[in-house]
Amino acid sequence: MDPLTASTTFSTLIGLLSLFKQERKAREDQNSAVFIKWLEEHRHEQIRDLILHSQQLSEEIEKALSEDREIILAKLSKIDEILATLLNRVESVSGIANLLQPNFGLSDQAVSILGQLVRSKAKEFGLIKTMSKIGLTLIPGGWMKVDEERFIEDDLKTLVDLNLLSVRYGSQSGSPFYGITRNALKLIEAIEGK
Repeated sequence: MDPLTASTTFSTLIGLLSLFKQERKAREDQNSAVFIKWLEEHRHEQIRDLILHSQQLSEEIEKALSEDREIILAKLSKIDEILATLLNRVESVSGIANLLQPNFGLSDQAVSILGQLVRSKAKEFGLIKTMSKIGLTLIPGGWMKVDEERFIEDDLKTLVDLNLLSVRYGSQSGSPFYGITRNALKLIEAIEGK
């Protein structure tokens, strides 16, 4: 399956699961067989066929449907937030993401940090704090440009929460060191149109 089809199918399936859970509320008949029948009634034959032809997918759908309604809806909502945050920076769809989820998005500084790290080819960087300044130092050597020092820790937390940076703490100092993730590389490539 090509990446666009896989992405579309995944998004559609998650959306339909969410809609199904919302419609069913607290009813007991939330299982994959009822979901498949619901898909047929709502004319989503391709998704139905995909589930019917994959035992693993059918089992995963069953697990998702057996989870408490409020918990699954909260998780699906979090997925929406993450997706909107990431897509807000991809030029061809950023307008849509911003209209549908206007309160989510990465700051310019957060994107700049990722871009600088990707282009530097460094594996990680450290957060350096002095009495009067906060800075990011690449390892090995060099400094990253920081535009808004007062929001640097918030941006770093957001990037870690979105799995765009990994974090480890120095054994001696306890200082944080941030590493690049594959997801960050893919996001920067999408933003830069590569």
